[in-house]
Parts: sequence; structure tokens; C-alpha cells
Amino acid sequence: FYYRSTSREVRRLDSVARSPIYSSFTETLDGSSTIRAFQKEGFFLERFIQQLTLYQNTSYSELTASLWLSLRLQLLAGLIILFIAVISVVGFHSNSPVKFGTPGLVGLALSYAAPVVSLLNSFLTTFTETEKEMISVERVV
Repeated sequence: FYYRSTSREVRRLDSVARSPIYSSFTETLDGSSTIRAFQKEGFFLERFIQQLTLYQNTSYSELTASLWLSLRLQLLAGLIILFIAVISVVGFHSNSPVKFGTPGLVGLALSYAAPVVSLLNSFLTTFTETEKEMISVERVV
């Protein structure tokens, strides 16, 4: 929930920061002869660099949020595999009548744990990307 709301807002900031870059680039191309006539190349270059720096900061924040989610999902995968391994070791060495499975079943559980987390990662990424792309529709409206 934290990632989804944060990624939406960061994408919104990203779109807002990208828009002046496009308009500045178009203005500069259309008025390049006037800019050169008044010798204001330095002013327009400095303004463009400021806009580009702001865009890069928002883009970096979006990348950082994505990496934060990826790290948390990898930690979740590690915890699931650790849980399966601990339960199988405890079940194997205990004298309880209930056994947690044969080594083959434990191996099967371990081999299915990683792809399940990978599918969760894919699902979350797709869902969040779709939600973030709706920002464009929101801006048009």
C-alpha cells in the first residue's frame, strides 16, 4: 500500500517535471534565431539544465521506490524459504507422529517457493505500472 500510493505521486511529479523540458526544447528550437540574436544562449541553457536536474531528481526517486519494493519482495522470498527449511528440519528431527514430508516433498516446496514470490513481484509490478499510467489519463482530464 505504501509503494502504490508513493509510486503514483512520484509518477505524477515525474510527469509534471518532464513537461517543461519538452516545452522548453520546442521553444528553443522555434526561437533559436532570436535567442542567438539577443545572445541569450547561456540563459536558456541554464534554465534547461535546471529543468533537467529537477526531472532527474524525480526520476531517481521513482527508481529508488521501485528498488525498495524489489528489496522487500526478495526479503519476503527469503523468509518463505527460511520458514520452509526450518519447518522441514524441525519436523525431520522431532519424534512427533506427524511428519512434515519426505525430502522430496520438502525439495518440491522449496523449488515452488521462489517462483511464487516471483509471480507476486510480476503481479504487483504490472498492477502498479497500470495504476501509474493512469496518471496520464488523469492529467488529460
